[in-house]
Amino acid sequence: MPDDADPEAPALAFADPDPETISPGESAQSAFERTAGSPHRRVVVLGDDGALLGLLCLNMAGTRFCRSD
Repeated sequence: MPDDADPEAPALAFADPDPETISPGESAQSAFERTAGSPHRRVVVLGDDGALLGLLCLNMAGTRFCRSD
């Protein structure tokens, strides 16, 4: 969300209309390259049926994937 965004605005107002996507079968190298090439350091993972499977993101330094502990 942009710093100057209205906190009451609907989340859809900030959605990327054409996000970068990747299939779960692509290599880790390909996933890293595509995520690094994204302006937001994120790539949406979609299944063959278009179902959302996850989200890949890079850390702020762009050196590795984010992870949750």
